[in-house]
Amino acid sequence: MGVNDIIRFYVPDFFDEQKRYAGGNVMHLDTITSPLAEGDFLGNKAMLEKTFIYNEDSGTAMKWMAKRGIRLIEVPDCEQRGVYGWGANVVYLGNRKVLSGAHLTQTNANLRAAGYTVIPLKATTLTGGYGSHHCMIAHLG
Repeated sequence: MGVNDIIRFYVPDFFDEQKRYAGGNVMHLDTITSPLAEGDFLGNKAMLEKTFIYNEDSGTAMKWMAKRGIRLIEVPDCEQRGVYGWGANVVYLGNRKVLSGAHLTQTNANLRAAGYTVIPLKATTLTGGYGSHHCMIAHLG
C-alpha cells in the first residue's frame, strides 16, 4: 500500500461562524469518514457533501470519492451526531473486519450488507466524551 494522493480537507474554523459546523465543533477527519478495505469508505453523506477538498481538482469530498471509484458505506445522520453517534469513527482491523459501537445498529447493518464482519463493543464511556473507537486508538508497530 502506498500514497496515491495528498489532499487538504476543509477543516471548519471554530472561531469563524461562517465556516464552522452548526454545533461549533471541529471534527477530526476520521470522525467524518474512515477508510476500510480497498475502495470502501464509511461515512456520513451529508457531512461529506459539505466537506471541501483542496487539490488539483477541488470539490466536495463526495465528488473526490466518486471520481476515484470509492464506494461509500453510509452512516445515517442519527448515528453520526451527538454523544452516542460518530458512526464513521470505527477501527478497520483488516480482512474486512471492523470494530464498531454496539449502539450503531443501522451503520453496523450497512457494514454487514457490504460484506464486513462487525465486532460490536459497548462504547458509552468513549462516546460520552465525544470520541469513539478510532480516535481513542494509537497504532503501534
